Amino acid sequence: MLLCLYVLTILFNIIVNESLILRLALVALSMGSFYLGYRLFRRTTASGLEDVYIKPVLLIHMVLAGLSVFLNIFGRLSLAKSFNLTGISGVIQIISLAVLIRVLTE
Repeated sequence: MLLCLYVLTILFNIIVNESLILRLALVALSMGSFYLGYRLFRRTTASGLEDVYIKPVLLIHMVLAGLSVFLNIFGRLSLAKSFNLTGISGVIQIISLAVLIRVLTE
């Protein structure tokens, strides 16, 4: 699910047009990103991943997704795209790091 969100964000960042349809799609994508971050935040204890590393990054991701929605509504489209992409890539990197740490410790 996170990979699909990342690919969709990359595809929407390629589009240069600032039409209303694109902005609404980006708002929906950012809200979906926030929801996914919230679900991952609640389920990190159940999955057994290191809470110390993952929870702060998920909080930062949710803040960046919220800022992305806010900035998109007020017309700062390029900044909203950057915040959304930064949050998603941070979550992907920290999950990859947690998996690598788990593999190396076993």
